[in-house]
Amino acid sequence: MSSNRAISAMLVTCLGVVSLLSGCGGAANTAQNAANAVGNAVQNTVNATGNAVQNTVNAVGNAAQNTANVAGGATAATSPWMTVNAGTKTVTFLLIAGYNNAGGGFNFNGYTNGGMTFTVPKGWTVKINFQNNSTVPHSAVVVPYNKRSADTPAIPGASSPNPEQGVGKGVKQTFSFKAVTAGKYAIVCAVPGHEEAGMWITFVVSDTATAPSVTTS
Repeated sequence: MSSNRAISAMLVTCLGVVSLLSGCGGAANTAQNAANAVGNAVQNTVNATGNAVQNTVNAVGNAAQNTANVAGGATAATSPWMTVNAGTKTVTFLLIAGYNNAGGGFNFNGYTNGGMTFTVPKGWTVKINFQNNSTVPHSAVVVPYNKRSADTPAIPGASSPNPEQGVGKGVKQTFSFKAVTAGKYAIVCAVPGHEEAGMWITFVVSDTATAPSVTTS
């Protein structure tokens, strides 16, 4: 009997020790989990801060590179209708006849009656990529602003071929000229009756402009 009591006592003691150890292990696990959570939160904050700093550095670097490219003469888009090469002082202008239904389709790039102004610095080379999106024949020619019904270019080379006849839908033509004389001009469609219908935009060769520009009104 005494032996059985001793064994029972030993069992109770062992169970108590096991229970104590289990409790200590649970507390340790809880503490470790809490420490892990704090560590993860700190690491996430560090990562987020690092990413934000890197994004800022990248944005600044990209902006600086773009500025350097333009300054170095690389071709840069400055308008949906225009690209500029400052190094060669060349501007390329996309001119689309019958772009939409404005003016009954008698428009350039969707503008009529001088509503778009294309300005270039004096001495620059101008390249015009002309295309007709209309079923009606159209052309493009630079004429004096106050003689917009003219069909002879005011600047040598500043006209699509056969401006009085024009070209049909889908035809693309390219012509180029040097803007040697400052002044206010117009780019018109020289097919008879089209300029009178409002198919013209303003073209300016400027003594003071430092870069080409396109403005609308």
